Amino acid sequence: MSDANGSITLAEFAAAPRQRRRLPRWSDCLPDSVVEQVMASTEDASAVANWLKQVGYPDATAARVRVLIDDRERQAAGV
Repeated sequence: MSDANGSITLAEFAAAPRQRRRLPRWSDCLPDSVVEQVMASTEDASAVANWLKQVGYPDATAARVRVLIDDRERQAAGV
């Protein structure tokens, strides 16, 4: 059952199919052109985060960018 403010409870969240409960990643909100530049680069997460801050994404952090770096590495490995 949802709580008073309409939020889903932990039990409901855990019972939901995994696909439905996936929350968007911070990097999912970046424009495709930005993601493409990150994916085409060889820069580490820290450098990418600093660049993102410089071009207008003040909330960028190495941790938030790390998922893109991981995606890039998996793609390069053919996984």
